[in-house]
Amino acid sequence: MTMDADHKKSTGKKRAQQGGKSRPSSSQQGQPPKRQKKDTEKSATEQSKKGPSDGPPPRLDPKSVGYFRRVGETLQQDFESKDDRALFVRNVFNEVKGIELLLATDASGSIVLQKLLSVAASAQLCQVLDALSKTWQNVCWHRSGAHVVQTALLQYERLQNPEVTEEEEEEEGESDSCSSLEDLVLSLCSEVRGNFLPYNQNTHGSFIVRTLLQVLSGTVLDQDASKRGGRGSAVKSEFDVPPSFLQQLEEMCGLFTGDIGVFATHKQASLGMQTALQVLHRKLPSTCAALCDDVISYLSSRNVSGDGSALMVFLKDETCSRLLEKILEVSEKKQLRRLFKAHFEGQLQALAAHPIANFTVQRLIRAIQTKKLDHPDIKLQFVNYHGSILLQHLLHFQDPAPVLHSLGNMTEADLHTVACSQPGSHVFDALLNSASITEKQRKKVLRKLRAHCMELACNKYGSRVLDHVWNSSTLGVKEEIAQKLVERLQELQNNPIGHHIARNFALSHFVKRRKDWEEHQQAENKRRKMFADILEG
Repeated sequence: MTMDADHKKSTGKKRAQQGGKSRPSSSQQGQPPKRQKKDTEKSATEQSKKGPSDGPPPRLDPKSVGYFRRVGETLQQDFESKDDRALFVRNVFNEVKGIELLLATDASGSIVLQKLLSVAASAQLCQVLDALSKTWQNVCWHRSGAHVVQTALLQYERLQNPEVTEEEEEEEGESDSCSSLEDLVLSLCSEVRGNFLPYNQNTHGSFIVRTLLQVLSGTVLDQDASKRGGRGSAVKSEFDVPPSFLQQLEEMCGLFTGDIGVFATHKQASLGMQTALQVLHRKLPSTCAALCDDVISYLSSRNVSGDGSALMVFLKDETCSRLLEKILEVSEKKQLRRLFKAHFEGQLQALAAHPIANFTVQRLIRAIQTKKLDHPDIKLQFVNYHGSILLQHLLHFQDPAPVLHSLGNMTEADLHTVACSQPGSHVFDALLNSASITEKQRKKVLRKLRAHCMELACNKYGSRVLDHVWNSSTLGVKEEIAQKLVERLQELQNNPIGHHIARNFALSHFVKRRKDWEEHQQAENKRRKMFADILEG
């Protein structure tokens, strides 16, 4: 790998005049001796005739490893111009020729090759893929090789409409015998289709299948966003693909139906079907709907027992539940309605309490387009201690808006149940004491309790909540609460718990000496505010 003499001479002279250090040229990067490269090419050729189970491929020799390590370091430096970088990359690809498989399956060499592919021209990318295509399975099932193939495939978006420079035109002219990028992708499709289930069951092969499905659809998914629980299919980018790609996508996804049982239950294989559902939903929605129906139909026909849906068994399985989450995510409105009626209706509470199935219920609730779900008359029965502790902590977060929104949307009856339970009453303590919650936000939740003042006043835990609400309320709110309570004052005074509230709120004074009561309450509010200001200071 050498530069022409004139270029090296002029570049070196210019840098010498500038007094700076000259950048290492390709000939200074530790180029492997010709004899050494010839032996490496021979080893690669012999390995291409072997299967993936015939043992590990031969490794790069130490000098080649050192050379490509320096190439990687040089690629991270700033080049004086794009032409300089293009020339350097072209020279390196000349050295890569013949040892693509060895480089792709070497732990350190594969990292350098990925860097090269990310800046490669179309012809250079085809050079590498063309060599690897002679033994697809050896490289695709290799922990390092799979990342190289993935990087190469993801370059399709960048290279589909490249601005062809003079350097790239030269590369195109030098590689007339190299297959086109589209043909090479289709070649990989043929390889994967022929061994579809084994590829999906293999750790690294499954990785290739998922990448291939995204490239065929022109949809690159943002896996990190999906893990964070984002709403809908998180998409990093979309691009146009030729009709041949969409045809391959449809044919390949049709292969899932042949072994639905395996794809639904096998931890590795299931990932391929999940990716297929996400990309089909955007590019081939009718195919996506058909695949969803096939999966649900198959799972519903398994393990039928009693009156419940057979799907319940799979909802409680970690692998199957993740697949069903994706189905709920991409299902159309009519499909969701059928799913709910046939399998989820009447089961939500039991599923919500299950450590695995509850995630699928969450996805169902996100996917539902209407507010009407199951039986709207179902009321809150009890408050979980650990759930109460969690809510209390969340209400003290810097932004507790999601929790406040949830509390604000609860029915009056359910809020009453929370307030009248021992663990639930402390949720209102956090609501009233949190420094990150405004008065307006508190009022939205507490307003719903006013209709239940009497029930709260006569309850051991509810009276605590009512007492705290009273202490933090304005005079107007206190008058409203007192008015509701004096309507049943006799009953309240006769109650073993309620009579404390009647005394603390001075309800007798409220009835007989309203003006004095108002002055006392205003003075009490001022005193509390002054005391709070002193504590804050």
